[in-house]
Amino acid sequence: MQVAVNEHSSVKASGEIPFPQEWEVTRGQSTVTQMEVKPSSAEFSQVQSKVQATLSNAVIVKIERIQNPWLWTKYHQHRELIKKKNGGVAREEELFHGTRQTDPSMIYQGEEGFDMRFSAEGLWGRGNYFAVNASYSDKYSFHLKDVNGSYPGQRAHQMFLARVTVGDTHGCPQDRSLRMPPERPSKSGGLIGIERYDSVTGHTNGSKVYIIYDNHKAYPFYLITYT
Repeated sequence: MQVAVNEHSSVKASGEIPFPQEWEVTRGQSTVTQMEVKPSSAEFSQVQSKVQATLSNAVIVKIERIQNPWLWTKYHQHRELIKKKNGGVAREEELFHGTRQTDPSMIYQGEEGFDMRFSAEGLWGRGNYFAVNASYSDKYSFHLKDVNGSYPGQRAHQMFLARVTVGDTHGCPQDRSLRMPPERPSKSGGLIGIERYDSVTGHTNGSKVYIIYDNHKAYPFYLITYT
């Protein structure tokens, strides 16, 4: 689902970059915060609906909004460059991502966020993979019970619902040799000498997926815990 970009105009991140309107922030916030979304809120219902659209039996335990000014600043700056490259259009999507055996905190508290250097070789090469359907990312979800036994007798999982700037995406068959998107005809008006698509997309395991080949086109917006 394509995202409408709505951001605070009064509360800014470093370098006068606006925070997302969903954030509960004060001026000058610089630390990473996990804000639990109220189950009675429209925000909770929207995320829950996205999960249960393809994972109908999922029971949402909690949804945490990740407020990381450092990662958001990097993401916002890169999104603006993509917009400039593509004639004012960035095309931002909300997509799911499972971290397998990697604790999600390593991503939302880390310096890089999503880091393709730790990705396994996939059907479209080594990159960061994001899915339209939660049912796809569920197969790659992080198992909480394997770490601390907080949910005895239950299969407790976590996955992200991320903001991803897919930009001008290129649909193609599976190709494990890919290391970056292919070249494209010039659209930047001479801004860039050799231009490439911003992402690659395809279908696998019942879902449309997007692959990005750098670490700044995605932000871990929500961490979803479910059984």
